[in-house]
Amino acid sequence: MGGKPFGNPVPLGYVEPSPRTFDAIATMLSRFQEILDKYELGEEEHWNSVRARVEAFLECVLLFRDIAEKAVREEPFSRDDYLAISRITSYLNANLLLDSTYVEEEDENQLRMAIVADVATDALDGLVLYAATGTPRRIYVFVNDKWGGPRVTIGYTYSYYEFTRPLSEGRMTDEEWRELVYDETRQGELEKLAPLWTEDLFVR
Repeated sequence: MGGKPFGNPVPLGYVEPSPRTFDAIATMLSRFQEILDKYELGEEEHWNSVRARVEAFLECVLLFRDIAEKAVREEPFSRDDYLAISRITSYLNANLLLDSTYVEEEDENQLRMAIVADVATDALDGLVLYAATGTPRRIYVFVNDKWGGPRVTIGYTYSYYEFTRPLSEGRMTDEEWRELVYDETRQGELEKLAPLWTEDLFVR
């Protein structure tokens, strides 16, 4: 048969239908822009680059807020909406990833997402409660909306850890935490620090 081959279909992606969350993020970014203007930080080359990234992120957040509002109103997504969802990874990589000027030479930890925070101290028992993130996790979400039908969508989410440690060992730093997270030989030790409710969420 002659003619042109069929083009690939646009993936029917999904946006969490929570426009209030996207609104809150947009408000935070707008306030950050106001701080840049107030202290005239945008005149410095470094902060000029930061502002460009903030503006790009804000544009992205507002776009997905609008898509989320459509989902709440049960309005069908347009082809452009689905294209925006399918291109989100490329968009974020192109506009938001830090370039080499933000990273000290040979310090790859600055680009790693694992971070830990001590959120409470039990002075009586000498324990510190920590909450932490590790490496990103791939997430599969079954979606069955009226315009896309039943399908499995794929994205990424934070990993989460919550644990206590004796105060006598000192407060854990990000550097110490990253040594554990990114050490392939200590993954069994790391898994024990995840809360019990996460056990059924991961395929190991």
